[in-house]
Amino acid sequence: MSKLDDPVDRRSGQERAAIGGTRLVATRTSHQRPVVRMGVDKEERLVMPGTACLVEVAAGDSIDIIDWQGQQVADLVAYSSANIEGEWLSPAHTRSSLGRLKLRSSDLLLTNFRRPILKLVRDDVGGHDMTYALCDAERYLLGYGIVDHPNCREALFRALLPYGVPVHRIPDPINLFQNTAIDADGIIETRIPMSRAGDTVSLMAVMDTLVGVAACPQDQSPCNGWAPTPIALRSPRSSPLHPFDRRPCR
Repeated sequence: MSKLDDPVDRRSGQERAAIGGTRLVATRTSHQRPVVRMGVDKEERLVMPGTACLVEVAAGDSIDIIDWQGQQVADLVAYSSANIEGEWLSPAHTRSSLGRLKLRSSDLLLTNFRRPILKLVRDDVGGHDMTYALCDAERYLLGYGIVDHPNCREALFRALLPYGVPVHRIPDPINLFQNTAIDADGIIETRIPMSRAGDTVSLMAVMDTLVGVAACPQDQSPCNGWAPTPIALRSPRSSPLHPFDRRPCR
């Protein structure tokens, strides 16, 4: 993994106002700084904990999702660019088609219409989760008594506002780098992720795809090693994270 140049401010900020504007608009929160490195054919960007980024990936192109410091979960959602309102990546259809709960290299990830949308072409970890829902405000309130905790559902909702996606149409994610153990009795346990700094998952788009990635802000369980850190994204210049600008992911 190439080195990202700017220092990272790991504090998180909360945006509550609706965000308008053009596609893939990003708005600076109070404590975030852009971290961008432009290569010949790639763009890199950090996604801070409690925030999300979108990228439109053309069929045949790939996006890299990188655990920048290690032990950090990335919540992945994806939509068919031709039918954002009706077709999206479905963990349920993917796991039922695969006949297992764990992903392997070369696996095809399916939509709610059982069509391939993404292909797993690189996996440095070999352990990801297809069982947990997005964390949301209610998760922290009901589970820990915390009000207004940053969460993946809100982060993805803000990112998807320019596409008109309502909160109820944000699907269950595939939780990259999440270390979930299931025992013989079917009990699910969240453990500290096995991923180390620089570990990468690469996904090739099988169809034109809108990909969303949130850096999970869960700090009340081992999910992110008790200390959430950024996720890095690397996308083709032909599929920019933010066209014609270098503003940070929100």
